[in-house]
Amino acid sequence: MSAGNPYMTNAEVNSLLERLSAGDAGFWERTPEELNTMADEVAQATGLNLP
Repeated sequence: MSAGNPYMTNAEVNSLLERLSAGDAGFWERTPEELNTMADEVAQATGLNLP
């Protein structure tokens, strides 16, 4: 539970979005490793368990 506090700051979310959309093709250029790293960061911030 976040107890009303955000899981991530605006700057953290914007950083993830910038990394996700980097390059000419954005998301489509991301490697599985990059996406897994981002997913791990979100999971750690939110307390979600990834499969």
